[in-house]
Amino acid sequence: MRWSRATASQETTLAAATAITRPGQAVDDTVFDALVRLCDAENETLNRMKAAEILSSAALTEEQLSAIVEKTIRDAGPIVLRTLLQAFEKNASPKLAMELITALEQSSDLSGRLKSFVENVGWSEVNYEKFCGYLLKIGHVP
Repeated sequence: MRWSRATASQETTLAAATAITRPGQAVDDTVFDALVRLCDAENETLNRMKAAEILSSAALTEEQLSAIVEKTIRDAGPIVLRTLLQAFEKNASPKLAMELITALEQSSDLSGRLKSFVENVGWSEVNYEKFCGYLLKIGHVP
């Protein structure tokens, strides 16, 4: 791993976020924003993963989940995406689900990402096929 001032800053941010956040509890907006920035594809993979793990274990608001969709889902790599999608298992509002579908639709690997999402929520292959059928009905092509 490269070591740079940016990496050190990321490590410091992660250490602070880890110290003040607890699984299943709300995350302060300032900490949330820092963790979302750390999920950016330009950051070190291990730091992106750790930030995604902290976010996915927290009790996020619908607004925070919407911000994750807007800022990270389209460009998240498969490992980070798989972790981030765990946060959506706890809050599956129809509005949020449509935002997530739209973001996944705009990603370069739609089919794999949708399948990953479906596997994370524990759906069987049959439910995945039904979900894809539903997407086709509403005009979203998986």
